[in-house]
Amino acid sequence: MHAAAANVSPSSPRAPGDAPESRSAWLDVDGSERLLAQHLSAAVRRFGTAVLGLVDLPAIEQARPSSAELGVAAVLMWARHVDEAGLLEVVDALAEGMAHGTLPLAIQGRAVQKLMQWRRRPDRFVAEERRALYERVIGELDARMADFVEVLVDIGHSGPRDSIRHLQVRAGVIGRELAAELSARATGIAAFAARDIVQQVRDALAVLTDPDVVQALGGGSPWILVARHAPGLLRRPVDARRAVTRAMAGRELVEWLAGNVGALMTGTVAPTAGHPVVRAALAYALEGA
Repeated sequence: MHAAAANVSPSSPRAPGDAPESRSAWLDVDGSERLLAQHLSAAVRRFGTAVLGLVDLPAIEQARPSSAELGVAAVLMWARHVDEAGLLEVVDALAEGMAHGTLPLAIQGRAVQKLMQWRRRPDRFVAEERRALYERVIGELDARMADFVEVLVDIGHSGPRDSIRHLQVRAGVIGRELAAELSARATGIAAFAARDIVQQVRDALAVLTDPDVVQALGGGSPWILVARHAPGLLRRPVDARRAVTRAMAGRELVEWLAGNVGALMTGTVAPTAGHPVVRAALAYALEGA
């Protein structure tokens, strides 16, 4: 694996035009790898070391939502929005165009080698497979997620003297139902795929921060490069700031479910206006408008 990127708090994501030292930090790839490591540890505790060689894992817990599998769902929520930012597709397009001689850019020297190294992993999950996975695990629950975000936003907009107990109860009910659905869907191949996608994100950031590639593409951060070349390579513009803000906030929302399974099941969750999960919901809703 490439060296880990520095971490930045999800509450203060950096904009695509930031200084070079923060170019990849605000994606917090480490945070997603941490959640997947926790899932793998839980699977080993439940099934033994034989699971280390399995691609298709059975459910870790049957009786209630699984914190470990919700961690996988949180990573896929993050990855879904990172994919919307165009990062992986742009690197794919650069490598394919270079290989077939159709790239409308003059790239030479070591930059060519770096892009060809990216292309030499034929076993990775491609865009169509990633989208199908996101839809199965996350997308089919978009309406329920929207309900969860909405009630948290209502809590966030409440005043210090407002009664919010009914909103807290509703957040708990919706959160419990959402946690159960997400946990059930984040089984099987989901964790294996999530690990592959996270590694692709890390590798793509490594490509787009390589000095030779950066120079060949006109200079700038990975997100500047993606925004500059996406219209020509993908035939669509991308809004990296919006997508990555939603990636970080969305992961935090599902990770909160993972960390509060017990309280959700007993009906004792009570987020207040200043709670981090409420701030995450506010950020997610704002960028989704």
